Amino acid sequence: MVFNQSLCNSNWSTRPADERFWDCSEAAAVATAQRDASQESLAASANLRAVEFDGAPALMGSANVPATFSNYGFGQLCSRIKAPAEYLRSLSAGMATQLIEYGLRRLPKQDLNLYMSVDRSAETPALMIRSATSERYERIFNAQVLGFAKRLEDDGWRAPPGWLPGCEIGAALEARGRTRKAVAADVAVSARVQLGDTIGPAGVYLSDRDCFIFLVHPDRDVTVGAGEQTQHLMRGVIISNSEVGDGALWLRTMLFEGACGNHNLLGVKEVNEFSIRHIGEAQERLGRAQIAFRRYLDSGTGQLIEQIERAKNFQLGATKEQALDELLALAARKKIQATKGQLADALGVAERTPRYGDPLSIWAVAQGLTEISQALPHASARTTLDRAAGRLAAVAF
Repeated sequence: MVFNQSLCNSNWSTRPADERFWDCSEAAAVATAQRDASQESLAASANLRAVEFDGAPALMGSANVPATFSNYGFGQLCSRIKAPAEYLRSLSAGMATQLIEYGLRRLPKQDLNLYMSVDRSAETPALMIRSATSERYERIFNAQVLGFAKRLEDDGWRAPPGWLPGCEIGAALEARGRTRKAVAADVAVSARVQLGDTIGPAGVYLSDRDCFIFLVHPDRDVTVGAGEQTQHLMRGVIISNSEVGDGALWLRTMLFEGACGNHNLLGVKEVNEFSIRHIGEAQERLGRAQIAFRRYLDSGTGQLIEQIERAKNFQLGATKEQALDELLALAARKKIQATKGQLADALGVAERTPRYGDPLSIWAVAQGLTEISQALPHASARTTLDRAAGRLAAVAF
């Protein structure tokens, strides 16, 4: 998976008010309640049958208790029985139930891992299937991930504030009493939010499907260069997970020049990614990954500064023409996906931006590539060019 520089902005702009939290502690409490109100069950497909319950398709096992579906859980089961979910949703409950039953009977004998929420408020507990995966699936709970992120917050990592005036989500949060005025601590972790701006919870998101966490550390920034060539880079962390099988656990670190109030990240570089699939021994791999991740985050900035300085001193040529020729040779040799026109444009950006240092250095050109990538209309093209910038800078390391 290539790092998408608009990932944080996408979550900021699309998450509804009830999925936004001020910090990981607040979200972890909700995720823990979700986990405690759910249960896992391995059920043999041969022992399951589709029934109509309360005007909707449901599954019933040997306990003869019907379990309805969440929207995602229904789609996941349909995928397992190779039935088009959207088509089944368009049918009557009775017809959809018949087709689900037909699909279950055609399944090879296997166990399904059903993850269900349990509503115990009624006399008879009500079950709702949140996820239907294979027996090989090993769940990593959102509560675990948010608990780990909460420990990072205890060490000073913070979610940057979200700037809200004039947007629909801001009105929804204000109606819930979930806004406040920015203070100095908020300004310290944002490139655009000012004292007194109206802000709301952002950077920590939790739904019934996934969690997404964006944290920065105000006291672990990296400064390279001097004078007009000085660059101040923040250290950021992104963690995402789905406990219902909608994606792997991802842990990402990066350097960047700043975060806007809408969580657009400026000048992202030095991206490192760790991922864990929810298949077999995921919990053991999670434990090892957390240790390695914390070790990386707790490391000093000296090595990062040394790497950046090497890239800033790595000159591509004595002239712009020589530099472009060397870039083209590097692109071919290192399989860097950037066109001649993009590399030439990046040299132009480097010339116009004193803080990137020597415009003919590999560091300056890599910064130029990340800058021009933001003008590309499609996310896939932006991430491809961002990846090219990272591969180019890595040549000097």
